[in-house]
Amino acid sequence: MSSSKKNAFWSSEDIEIFCKLCIEQIEKGNRPANNKRDGWTVIISKFEELTGKKYDKQKIKSKWDNLKEDWKRWRSLLYNETGLGWDSRKKTIDASDKWWESKIQANPKFKAFRMKGIHPDLEVKLNMMFRDTVATRGITWNPAQGLCVDNDMETTQPGIDDIVGSTDENFEDHVDETVVEPTGTQTRKRAPQTSKMQARGKKDKKLNTREELGTQINRLLTVVESRSTTSIASKATSLVGPYEDLIEILDSIPEIVEDENLYFFAISHLKEKIDNRQVFMSLKDNAKKVKYLKYESRKESSLRG
Repeated sequence: MSSSKKNAFWSSEDIEIFCKLCIEQIEKGNRPANNKRDGWTVIISKFEELTGKKYDKQKIKSKWDNLKEDWKRWRSLLYNETGLGWDSRKKTIDASDKWWESKIQANPKFKAFRMKGIHPDLEVKLNMMFRDTVATRGITWNPAQGLCVDNDMETTQPGIDDIVGSTDENFEDHVDETVVEPTGTQTRKRAPQTSKMQARGKKDKKLNTREELGTQINRLLTVVESRSTTSIASKATSLVGPYEDLIEILDSIPEIVEDENLYFFAISHLKEKIDNRQVFMSLKDNAKKVKYLKYESRKESSLRG
């Protein structure tokens, strides 16, 4: 059966790998959404190399489109929301039943997020993938500190690197164009200035613009740092990332949980290589999973002598 006819199974780890590969191509100027053949070809090849799964362009592009739709719907759900944390047990945002009922009533498609939301770590990656393709507007939640980020801007605005890399003269021209003059009944007239006064005024303007730039950079750094964490104080023992699914499977199999040596061998073995995890996840029932782990444990013991 061809790869195009098989149903694609995407684990949490598969999605993380896919997002990283897409971001790599975006940073190289090969945004997948632009249908650049080179970008898709590299992603398909590297994804197969890292996961052992061979998906054609149709399936890979379909995943891109689905993630984008989920991301837009997730942002719509959290529009203008603050102070919401992440519930690692429920795998979604920590909100009351009343809050969810109100949101679902407004948009029934939000119901899926009540069972499983988009983890903050994944949301950061999706922002990098899709924010340049959609005009963003509104307020972004921050699960770590309840902070909001104002996103009311068009994506055609220059990035922070463009501003930092510009000359003082160009930067001043940009500031002159964007400064909003105070409104009033009096007409403002430019008085003649000596070269000394002009020089001092130019110096003061440079200091002001640099101070403003410094403030913007600090705000940007604060947002980036806060996005990389989740409610650490209240969720110190929570598990995040692609291994959470594996741990849940191990915890659901009594024979593994009751055998402490087998349990911790399984964790060590599965985190060692992607191939180990793929084999384990591909086994259809728990009995086969247990036999596989015991076999690998005996094999490792025999190698140690």
